[in-house]
Amino acid sequence: MQNLDLNNLEWLLAPLILSAKTLCFSLVLFITIDILLTYFLAFYKGKFKTFFELVIMIFPPIATGFLLLYVFGRNS
Repeated sequence: MQNLDLNNLEWLLAPLILSAKTLCFSLVLFITIDILLTYFLAFYKGKFKTFFELVIMIFPPIATGFLLLYVFGRNS
């Protein structure tokens, strides 16, 4: 069994910090995109409105968070 060194908690904090960074980045990204897209869809009357509404349903924040973790990887 591995010795548990309570003075060096980097093994525990590094993944938590990466997750917090990913959460903050995706939150700001989604709020910005959602406000702009909502304003656009409120006044858009074209034939692609259904497509834009469908895109909102296809890409949930969980998938984007996973994508950010994949892109930034371990060395971010």
